[in-house]
Amino acid sequence: MINDSDKFSQRMKWLENIFNLDDRSFKYIFWFFALLTIPIFAYLYTLPLTLLLWLMTGLFSFDEKSIDILTKVGVGICFIAAFVTQLQLWKMYKNKKLPIKKSNT
Repeated sequence: MINDSDKFSQRMKWLENIFNLDDRSFKYIFWFFALLTIPIFAYLYTLPLTLLLWLMTGLFSFDEKSIDILTKVGVGICFIAAFVTQLQLWKMYKNKKLPIKKSNT
């Protein structure tokens, strides 16, 4: 029979494992911070995009509805690019963690 103290000790053990930073725990921490950094990357990607949209609207004189649609599509693309950036960072980390095979020749 599992009592409350055993449940509490299991939860505390899980927290201790997070701070040991083994691969599984690092994955949790990485994706937690990814949720924080995806909007930051998206904001950084929108800066040149808004400049480009501003230049396009000045040259081609779009109406307000077209500008609104272009802005929403642009922000959506920037969030997709930010998510892809996080996936690439994870892929780079995983490739770095692979052991290097040494040949005997």
